[in-house]
Amino acid sequence: MLALAGGIKQLGKSGVGDPLPWALLLIAVVALTVFVRRQLRLDNPLLQVRLFAKPAFSVAATAIFLPMVGMGAILFLVTQWFQYGEGYTPLEAGVRLLPAPLALIAASMVAPSLMQRFAIRHVLGAGLVVLAAGMALPWAFQQFAELGYPAFAAALTVIGLGAGTATTVASVTLVSAAPAAEVSSAAAIEETCYELGSAMGVAVLGSTAAALYRSNLPALDLDGPAAAAVRDSVGEAAHTAERLGGAVGRALLESASHAYTLAITPLPCRPRAVRQVNHHRNC
Repeated sequence: MLALAGGIKQLGKSGVGDPLPWALLLIAVVALTVFVRRQLRLDNPLLQVRLFAKPAFSVAATAIFLPMVGMGAILFLVTQWFQYGEGYTPLEAGVRLLPAPLALIAASMVAPSLMQRFAIRHVLGAGLVVLAAGMALPWAFQQFAELGYPAFAAALTVIGLGAGTATTVASVTLVSAAPAAEVSSAAAIEETCYELGSAMGVAVLGSTAAALYRSNLPALDLDGPAAAAVRDSVGEAAHTAERLGGAVGRALLESASHAYTLAITPLPCRPRAVRQVNHHRNC
């Protein structure tokens, strides 16, 4: 898994021409293949791979994994956008993420009642559709107005509702589909799907956003180390802008913020001045 995540991240950083990410991905494929084959031979495996032969179990595991890919990536990317695109402090950015977990908690409390009234597959499917709609909301908002926190607050709320509904239904289905003797293994797989989904979301979509950020950066009139730092991430660009200060620092921060906004949104956005705040991470 380390080789897989590292290969994906390195691929987004150095591109397809670098042999290192392909070597890491090859190591991941070989190692994971050996691992799965060994688990199938053991009497007491670490991962009960045979559980995935049950369609209900596989669908439930996938329905946990995919929402967590979206949630992990969205929370990772939007947190950075709040800080470096909108100029919020880390605490302010964290508070503005609350719509997602609050909506997720509310949805997980309502989901059992929905499962009693409607077919489980319908509730699960509806949750996934709502999650997808939440991820598309910023794009829809861009059609009519400049992208800002209200659009992301609405999107985070809808994403939380969809993810909470889908993962709650999927968790119940996953454990129910396992034989009584394998319930503990099913619960372990369920937790792994949550953690692995979040990690893969950051690795895959985070690396994609980083690559798009670099492609959207304008030509930089900086020396080698400073230019490399700015291209590395929007966070490094903010630190570099803080060191430069003055009009040059402000222009650099606005260019980096605009490039990052373009990276995480599907349509071009008008550049906007970043709110100036006085804290250690932003100008």
